[in-house]
Amino acid sequence: MRRYAPIFLLSLCLVMVAFVGSLLLSGHADEKTEEFLPELMIYTTLPAETVQSLLTEEAQKQGLKLQVRSFSTSADLLKQLQQEQQTPQASFILTERMALLRAKKEKRLQEFLSEEADLVSDSLKDEDDFWVGLWYDPYVFVVNRDAAKQWKSVPNDWEDIVKQSELRVAMTDFLAAEAPAQLMEQLSEVYGSRECLAYLAKLHPQVVRYAKFLSTPVRMAGMGEADLAITPYSEAEKYVRDQFPVRLVWPEHGTAYMLTGGALVKGGPMQSEAKKMLDWLLSPACAQKREAISLLALPANPEIQKTPRPVLWELRDEALPEGMRQKQLEAWLQNIRLGLKAPEGNGIRMEEQKK
Repeated sequence: MRRYAPIFLLSLCLVMVAFVGSLLLSGHADEKTEEFLPELMIYTTLPAETVQSLLTEEAQKQGLKLQVRSFSTSADLLKQLQQEQQTPQASFILTERMALLRAKKEKRLQEFLSEEADLVSDSLKDEDDFWVGLWYDPYVFVVNRDAAKQWKSVPNDWEDIVKQSELRVAMTDFLAAEAPAQLMEQLSEVYGSRECLAYLAKLHPQVVRYAKFLSTPVRMAGMGEADLAITPYSEAEKYVRDQFPVRLVWPEHGTAYMLTGGALVKGGPMQSEAKKMLDWLLSPACAQKREAISLLALPANPEIQKTPRPVLWELRDEALPEGMRQKQLEAWLQNIRLGLKAPEGNGIRMEEQKK
């Protein structure tokens, strides 16, 4: 029996070597396949890792290799499109509403038509079909449930907050992030620059903290350090799911919102594949994927069953003048936050939006 042991061991070693070799060759073949897949380039102002998490699996199903380039500002993204206008590198862009409006104005976008996009409300897409809203994140009020039981009434509109001057308010600093900057931008767009600043001046004495992070105001409301937080829905919903003692209140007569949309780049490569990806971004499957990665904004496609559907402010379907946001932010900082000059105006009037 011993005579055959070396032969048996040798045979076993050869089998193992062949098996390991086949695995290595298989892995190498997969790498080769990945290397030669057609590449879909996306430009975005979202974090690259968020877009990769959302789209990589679907790209693989469609036989695509995904490349994501993230820009810190929409101005940087638009500048890149301008530099590449003769030979565009990106197939489509994924960014916020005002950037899409400016890209359209600068003629950087390709018309996009599909049955899925046709379902989206006119207020959440371009009237000429150059871009479509994919999901939106409205501003809500978050109140401490226990504290609210002691109040005569719970504020359900923007004017109500300043009328109940005893309420302690927490919100994110307008200069700290894109979302609060858009809140001020839309307040100014809807009600006028002077009225916006006058309202924020009335609100200022009630603000116990202008936080650096979007999550801080909700946490303060949950811990009883503030009576009311002004925050995007996606941040509030995380704390509701974590069972914080908070309640969401939707502004009755309209609210600001952050809209993320998609658009084809004019003359960009792989238009057919990019259209399929944009359609997928409007699908229930995408909504489920966003839930899985905690991207909790509301889907723009009304056929996806997710409630509620809040009342949104009516915004102009055109880009605001360059520099308007920065001018407004500086006016708030100097006149209200630092208190160097009292703003003029009577504050916003909600009845204008009720009509």
